[in-house]
Amino acid sequence: MLSHTSDPDSTVGRTAALPTVVHNDRKGLNAATKRRAKNANLCHLLFIRHAESSNNVLAEEITKEMGVNPYNAQAAKEVLAAYDKKRLCDPHLSRLGERQAELLPRHPHLIELGMDELAAVGRVRIVTSPMQRAILTSIPLIKTYKLPRALLKADVCEKGGSYTTTTDPDTGVHTNTASPGLGRSQLAERWSETHDASEIREDGWWHTTCTGAEDAVAFEERLIRAIRWIREEVDAYAQDPSRPDYLIVVSHADFHLCSHHQTVAAATWSCAVCVLRQEYIHSSYRIRGE
Repeated sequence: MLSHTSDPDSTVGRTAALPTVVHNDRKGLNAATKRRAKNANLCHLLFIRHAESSNNVLAEEITKEMGVNPYNAQAAKEVLAAYDKKRLCDPHLSRLGERQAELLPRHPHLIELGMDELAAVGRVRIVTSPMQRAILTSIPLIKTYKLPRALLKADVCEKGGSYTTTTDPDTGVHTNTASPGLGRSQLAERWSETHDASEIREDGWWHTTCTGAEDAVAFEERLIRAIRWIREEVDAYAQDPSRPDYLIVVSHADFHLCSHHQTVAAATWSCAVCVLRQEYIHSSYRIRGE
């Protein structure tokens, strides 16, 4: 476990903990960073999970109110049913999440990588999910390090995609309906300074054949597309070392979990993979090394 407590006033609400650092080789931060730095042709992938959203708070509150073990399969279904009644389709960050996003540029791993120097010479590119919690998490990072605008890419959104949930008042049955999300002009109006919505359609960023939440087959197909795009970025750097060799993907827990397993197997890609996860642990400023 690595800890850093230079910001004792960083807590808002519960705790403003920084993300966990997870290395695919499961070894120490210093050793991993130094080893990767030796290979000048290595492309670095940094997956960053969004900061805490209002939906994350809701799920935690419902679990506590019901007094159940969320790791129990039946209990998890009950929590999910209650959660679906109140969840927002595209939530903002919680107060704690806003503080986590503010702290992100000061993450010790980014400091040790020399992110300010890397960004200054154009070695960093950032891609984000078009979901608002991911966009809002990435803004302090982009502004602090003066990064080029982040590309908004629908394929790196959360598992399930964009959908609303309605409940029949008589039967209590939940119905999920796919929602297109914000369109190109709406996204540009809000975040054109920091984000590039050129790949987003005018009628919304989310388009699927699923009538409700994205199913497992559709998610797998989308994940394959996203991994293929990441692979193309890695290969492009291998062909042209003048391109940015650090690719930051600001996305979501389930997407990262699945894509991390795919990219860790990609030692043949000549890339290094690091995941920064937001963990809501009881400390003012801590990293758990796994």
